Amino acid sequence: KHLIMDYLTQSALESVERLFVSFFIRAILSSDKKLMPIVSLVTSPISLSELTTEIEKGIFNRLRTAEWVELHNGIYTTPENTYVLPDWLSTEEQNIITTISSSVANSTPSQKLLCKIEKIDKLLIKVGAKEVPLNTLADVLKEINSVNKIDAALAGKLFVHCCRGCLSNQGTLEQIFIPLTNGSYDLLKNVSDPTLVNPEFLKAINVLSIKEKNTLVE
Repeated sequence: KHLIMDYLTQSALESVERLFVSFFIRAILSSDKKLMPIVSLVTSPISLSELTTEIEKGIFNRLRTAEWVELHNGIYTTPENTYVLPDWLSTEEQNIITTISSSVANSTPSQKLLCKIEKIDKLLIKVGAKEVPLNTLADVLKEINSVNKIDAALAGKLFVHCCRGCLSNQGTLEQIFIPLTNGSYDLLKNVSDPTLVNPEFLKAINVLSIKEKNTLVE
């Protein structure tokens, strides 16, 4: 039936939005797993009509400015002040990055929240969160105390993805530490012999380069 969007209808819709968002936040803060299937409806919305689309839009707008996202440091903030790690990092790799980088940990959702709701990272992006900047990830490769805590394969993956963006100039590249065959790390600018570079680092670079070429061909 046709719905007239007058003052009373709009007021009723806003009440529905407020109630749902209130329930959503209470469920997020709760440890009751029985509530999670209902909460998950927000992460996989199905718009069947103009009315449900309007309600979804209102719910997302309210979620955008509410402080319901728990960060790794235990602070709660809004999605707009939250960053999510890129999906080209596996869950295990994301955990490693948040463990060794305080700047990432202090701006990304806690593991508890990520595990609690399926596709929560997609929802966060939809309601205002941003992806962790590449230059923040590149900082891991610029600090010897950080880079020596990750394996050569992850270092190679970070190197490739960051090179596509923030590491594109020579000056920045010279600040990067890379893994060597002897188990140590050295600045890229100091390594002139490729045989000294850890083969797992080179393998990761080659694999990602091949995948990229195949994607372009397709």
